[in-house]
Amino acid sequence: MKLGQLALAGALLCTTAGLARAEFPEAPIIFILPVSAGGATDVGARTYAPHLATCLGNDATIVVTNMPGGSSVIGISAVAASPADGYTFGTLNMPNLVTTTITAERSYTVDSFDFLGNVVGSTSAFSVAKGSEIQTLADLVARAKESKIRVGIGTIGSDDHLAFLRFGRLAGVEFEFIPFGDEARARNALLGGNADLIGMSANAALEFKDEIHVLGAAAADRLAYAPDIPTFREQGFDLVSGSMHVLGVPKGVPEDVLAKLRGCVDGLRSDEAFLAEATERSLALKFLNAAEVAEAIKAEDAELRAIWETTPWQPK
Repeated sequence: MKLGQLALAGALLCTTAGLARAEFPEAPIIFILPVSAGGATDVGARTYAPHLATCLGNDATIVVTNMPGGSSVIGISAVAASPADGYTFGTLNMPNLVTTTITAERSYTVDSFDFLGNVVGSTSAFSVAKGSEIQTLADLVARAKESKIRVGIGTIGSDDHLAFLRFGRLAGVEFEFIPFGDEARARNALLGGNADLIGMSANAALEFKDEIHVLGAAAADRLAYAPDIPTFREQGFDLVSGSMHVLGVPKGVPEDVLAKLRGCVDGLRSDEAFLAEATERSLALKFLNAAEVAEAIKAEDAELRAIWETTPWQPK
């Protein structure tokens, strides 16, 4: 081998050895949130992002970036279009990830991503004003079969609205929906007598327990922070519903990088410093690993598509 070829081979070997020693991450990581600052997704992400960075090591920096708009379409699209190198991930909020692909063709599908897991979310709950004759889900169904019930929701197509549509399919009843813009306005409408029933997250409803009676929580098991609230399943309705702030990366991230990211997301459930902060900030924790997230999204995708065919939540 000539001298020049030897020098080139040596340089390549050194470069390869350097790459082999390189450990992810070597640059700042962009964390995209498809929502505005200040909401539950934003507060949750900014709480656990520093703990993810500590877990990743190598002086990792995670830059939280808000990209709101289009019912999460703008932010989710940005995650899907980013390089598959692990240096961009985001919250792929459910049910928006699914509903936005049902209502229109997007630049992404559910299969555009690899999921990392889930840390924060909410559980749908049905609530009435204290003193209502409706005290259980059975009462609700009986009343709904006799007359229309006015249901206050934040917006059409929200997780709470979809929970009522799914419950209606199970119970064989229909509701009259009144969108008030957000949970706070829906709650005020309930207390003012302008709605018979509202959908809101269980943890939010508990803040008004002196004025509101929660009929049930759409959780798999009783909530640790609300052990007195019966689940829908306990009352005979197999419904688990709410929001998930699913963490995901564009499909194709190298397996070792993907494994490291997933390991750190899973590690948050035993991170005492994070758990203390989560308690202080009243975060609704909903831990799922990557496989559990994929299974939950697959099931919800199938169910919401079935609802869309029979009871579309917006004009087709």
